Amino acid sequence: SPIRGLDRSLRRQYRHLAAITSPQGRSLQVSDSYSLDAVADLRLVEQLFPLGRRAASSTLFPDSGMAVLRRGPFTAIVDAGGQDLWHHHQGRPNLLLFVEDQPLLVDSGCGNYDATLRVDYCKRAEAHNVVVVGAPAGAPHPTVSVESFEPHRIVVKSVQRAGRWHCTWTRTISLARDEVLINDRLSASKQIEARLLFHLAPMNVVLQA
Repeated sequence: SPIRGLDRSLRRQYRHLAAITSPQGRSLQVSDSYSLDAVADLRLVEQLFPLGRRAASSTLFPDSGMAVLRRGPFTAIVDAGGQDLWHHHQGRPNLLLFVEDQPLLVDSGCGNYDATLRVDYCKRAEAHNVVVVGAPAGAPHPTVSVESFEPHRIVVKSVQRAGRWHCTWTRTISLARDEVLINDRLSASKQIEARLLFHLAPMNVVLQA
């Protein structure tokens, strides 16, 4: 007999995929996922059941913490999900950025599961587009939440606590017609060491301060 709720679950899953597919038509390379042909997957599924109109506008998925902002040539994808499940990497809220159909800020993704690189680097915060804070040894993962969401602007907060020590990192991402604004603000209970990391795609890029 049919599994109750399976049809609805599959439709939700593929609507989610359609909404967060990259401008190149591929699945996002975040955490333990790989860049695959999402368009081919969606075409196959649509032969089984209609998915409706694919989202072309900005979208927030509150349950997963995934958000897509689109404006003009820019597509910004924010991963503000949890960090406690097995396949989730550190480094939240992570940011991927596309200009037209070309990637600008990318994620390190996932290597071979048998390679030590996956644990030694890919799963660490340093492999993502984040602010890395020097937290005390043994500090738990930060709690990440989407504070506000608009079609062209998102505010995400990361709070980390360990005893009397605490640090709050707030990232605001705004898409204008011809620029992307990223504002990072840190507040802590004591002086901290912090590093801002952006991983650029292998392409010719001109940066203006």
